[in-house]
Amino acid sequence: MKRKLVIVLMLLVSMCYFAQEQQFVIKIAKFTSDILSNEELTTLEKIVASYVAELGKFRIIDANGQEMALKEIENSLAIGNTVLPQLLSPHYVITLHIGKLNEAYAITIDIVKT
Repeated sequence: MKRKLVIVLMLLVSMCYFAQEQQFVIKIAKFTSDILSNEELTTLEKIVASYVAELGKFRIIDANGQEMALKEIENSLAIGNTVLPQLLSPHYVITLHIGKLNEAYAITIDIVKT
């Protein structure tokens, strides 16, 4: 099951690769599941991020990176800087949910253009 999931995700990422010419910013949202543990979901997120990063066509941001950037901007404003760094906002957000319906697994992957 997990091997099939990785193959599906690889196909998804490769489709994104061939569809784009310029470097877009992608955010990989926290994956959810009714049947997998948080550790497995975190590993899956890292695998997807790794495949996307390997392509070299996309910049990946996560919640931690956005929080750091916001804190830097707040600190800059606090000391009186008027020129602020540009905050990266994603062009696309990838979400994934894995569930189980009777004996079948359901995988929902969404790529949302922001």
